[in-house]
Amino acid sequence: MEEALARVAALAASGQAEAAREHCIAAAHRWPSNAQAHYLLGALCTAACNHELAEAYYRRACKLNPAHAAAACNLGQTLPAGGAPR
Repeated sequence: MEEALARVAALAASGQAEAAREHCIAAAHRWPSNAQAHYLLGALCTAACNHELAEAYYRRACKLNPAHAAAACNLGQTLPAGGAPR
């Protein structure tokens, strides 16, 4: 699992966002209870300016691991003013 997520991060860092997204989706399907996979999908969606989908992935990551600080922080940044759901 860690190798798959490291591959996602490496692809994203090298500018291969679409390949990173595809690998991350595969990882999230293979390990659906892994908060980091959903967090990374949220980050990839944020980078692609798909904020509604990013919000859903960050919410899932927070639900799976309430202590995932980065997911919680990024979720807060995707919410409209006042924190109301879209």
